[in-house]
Amino acid sequence: MIGELKFRRIVVDAKPDNARLNVQDGTFDGRPIKANILVTNFAAPQVNGELSGYLDFIFLRPFLPQRGGHQLEGLARFDLQFNGPVKDYRSMDFSGDIAVERGKYSATFLPQ
Repeated sequence: MIGELKFRRIVVDAKPDNARLNVQDGTFDGRPIKANILVTNFAAPQVNGELSGYLDFIFLRPFLPQRGGHQLEGLARFDLQFNGPVKDYRSMDFSGDIAVERGKYSATFLPQ
């Protein structure tokens, strides 16, 4: 099945002041995916996490504007770390690597 998320083991640990999500041996669309995410201070949430895997850009197409003839293709491999306040994502720290294979973007407003 296209876009299927599978995992052998997922651990969710919830406490009154934090929650942890750990995805081990997971796959999305048949490619490996791993996640380890901690959310603390629910009144003003802070997140600390790692996310790695693959994403086929075909799954992003429904989120593109309908006007403008947007076309998006490719496969992203990512290994990301992030930390900071959820409410103000601009002040979060992000690091890691993203590599795109066979990437292509076009829209009617872009010159050929």
